[in-house]
Amino acid sequence: MRRPLLAAAGLYALGAVALFGRTVVLHPQTTVVGDGGADKTLYLWAFEWWPFALAHGRNPLDVTVDWVPHGFDLGLGTAGGGLALLAAPLTWAAGAVATYNVLALAAPALGATTAFLLAYLVTRRFWPSLVGGWVFGFSSYEQGHLLGHLPLAFVALVPLVPCLVLWRLRGTLSRRAYVALLALVLAGECLIVTQVYFSLILIGAVAMLVYRRSALLLESAAGLALSVLLVSPLLVYAAVSHAAAPVRSPFAESADVLGFVVPTRRTWLRPPGSGAIAAGFTGTGAELGAYLGVPLLVLVVLALRRRDRRPLGVLLASAALLSLGTRIKVAGTVVGIGPWTVLARLPLVGSALPVRLTLYTSLLAGLLVALALADKNSRMRWALAVCGIAATLPNLSLPTWHSPVPQPALFARGAAAIPRGADVLVLPYGPGGWSMLWQAEAGFRFRMVGGHFAVRVTPQEEQWRDVYTGINGGRVTPARFRAFLAAHDVSRIVVAPGTRRGARRLVAAVAPPPQRIADALV
Repeated sequence: MRRPLLAAAGLYALGAVALFGRTVVLHPQTTVVGDGGADKTLYLWAFEWWPFALAHGRNPLDVTVDWVPHGFDLGLGTAGGGLALLAAPLTWAAGAVATYNVLALAAPALGATTAFLLAYLVTRRFWPSLVGGWVFGFSSYEQGHLLGHLPLAFVALVPLVPCLVLWRLRGTLSRRAYVALLALVLAGECLIVTQVYFSLILIGAVAMLVYRRSALLLESAAGLALSVLLVSPLLVYAAVSHAAAPVRSPFAESADVLGFVVPTRRTWLRPPGSGAIAAGFTGTGAELGAYLGVPLLVLVVLALRRRDRRPLGVLLASAALLSLGTRIKVAGTVVGIGPWTVLARLPLVGSALPVRLTLYTSLLAGLLVALALADKNSRMRWALAVCGIAATLPNLSLPTWHSPVPQPALFARGAAAIPRGADVLVLPYGPGGWSMLWQAEAGFRFRMVGGHFAVRVTPQEEQWRDVYTGINGGRVTPARFRAFLAAHDVSRIVVAPGTRRGARRLVAAVAPPPQRIADALV
């Protein structure tokens, strides 16, 4: 078992580097996996923040260095805290950017490896399992979140849950070992990203209803309860905190029925006319993760011809149906009510994105593809597998798979010109720039007004929404901006490279002549 697993892991690692790391491996500290958007700066910041907060005796969920003067409450998430703690030695040695690149390239390879393990436990065949692991680890879901959502892309723990179930059913694990290992896997996933933790519980509950194994149900419930105990500090903090959930749409951020068979521009091979259909999909770029393609779906259907696999088909259909959100759409046109309509009314669930359940459709599809290939060693099936992999390869001509890291010299030198503990407004602001990374690289020397935590404006700052949303474009009157600076006790404004002309004019209208330090104005 060890040799096939290591061989598969090596092949997947080569695939990850070939697809996503060709430029990054040559410049690991100045180039980053993914697009140039600011979403990833939250996780780059978290790599530095979690070790810093714990080393200084602070609660890492209670962020006091951003969104001053009120701070920011991470009560509903961890910003990838589990990954930050796991990679802390690497961050200390090589910095946040290099650490991010290592984990981003490891994410698809490790996810594919654990999916390979699941398929191999079922089929005992190397090559079919290798294909099944690839379908999951390099899926459209994975490709989308590699653009900037590292914790959501780091899904290696998800296939381990059904692996533990199989080992328990076969008697390889004792009851105590199963409960303990299940609790550890679930707790680890919660530390990485809470949304996948809760979706694992949801899909696990559906699986228990489908398979109806009462003995395993009790043991799994015990494992879940133990995981809750392990992460209870996080859950208790979330229950008593006043964290603001991001404003998200379970209607827009949901899968389209045709999204499973029609690729987006992020995919390499696209049939004629597919672009016009995909244009109707409502999800944002990173969330368009449903695509499996016709060849792989044909193999899925072939695998489901056996009666004993019907529960797998029901589970796959359930995950796909849930991913459709509150309204079922075909090429963007609403044709019916989706099951998420009920779930969206539950506490916390309303901020979850149903399209992210395509994580489970890709896992189940990968397992069924492996079963189809193991059932019959035919040229037709292997041709479908090759075509299916080719059909889901990323479109490497897009400039979104690696990006240069903006690194103003002012922050690269430690921001010594900024007084320690000062309240600072950094431009470009929040989602328009990489200020989160710059603050982290400066060792949290200064506190920052605002930030980029998925929430555009916190409830405590609602009265200043017009400033936060208009500052990068300079769409704020000087009088209003001056009042904002006074209310937040801002002592320094940093105008970094990339700041738009309107914002520069706004700063010039309210601030004294700036000091040029390296490539920035202070």
